[in-house]
Amino acid sequence: MNDRHTADTITDDALDALYEQLDARDAALATYTAQLQRDQAALARVRHLADRLDEFAENALKTSDRDLYAALARDIRNHTAPAATAATRPADQPKEQPVQQEKHTPVDWKALAEQNERRWKDEGNRRATAEAERDGAYRERARLVALVAGGLAEQVVVAPASDVDEPGWQILYATLHGRQCSWHFSPQDADLIEYFDHVPADDPRAQWDGHTTEAKYQHIDYLARALGTPGPFRDR
Repeated sequence: MNDRHTADTITDDALDALYEQLDARDAALATYTAQLQRDQAALARVRHLADRLDEFAENALKTSDRDLYAALARDIRNHTAPAATAATRPADQPKEQPVQQEKHTPVDWKALAEQNERRWKDEGNRRATAEAERDGAYRERARLVALVAGGLAEQVVVAPASDVDEPGWQILYATLHGRQCSWHFSPQDADLIEYFDHVPADDPRAQWDGHTTEAKYQHIDYLARALGTPGPFRDR
């Protein structure tokens, strides 16, 4: 039995009901489309994050950093691959060809975010520890340089470091046993050299004579042996 209305038999109430059904379907389709667009945008941002992590992995200096960034990128891609497939599925696929439901574990975005947050925090702690150790080593070196310059140098001047873009850096020029030696000092270590003679960068006493780091420390080694050797020491 056919209950379909025709143009001659349909009533105003039935026509209104049909319009309401169409409006409801249009609203549902609009809601689905908006949600789909939001999901796709979110996935695009997450995939972009994975790409950036790959870039970090390629440019990282430490093997541990490279491994960490690469692992984070893999985790993100593994968790977003099923969601990306679902988000790009055609909305107008005919009913007679139902979409095969994929079997996968639902993405626990909160757990993934917490896991990545813990990794970033651990990495931040490692970096902070490494930077503290590095700064401590530089501070120790600065103390020793200031001691040697103050106790052994025939002449010491401190000038602004024009070769460093960051403000506050200085260069200590010391004449030790007739030879120039120089060291950069960071703003954090400026207090160790504040009592030396400070001069402008163009002062003749603050001009690098071309000595290399290797030659500088060869000269320092020579002075250390000379100071530690009893009696006459062969000059060179």
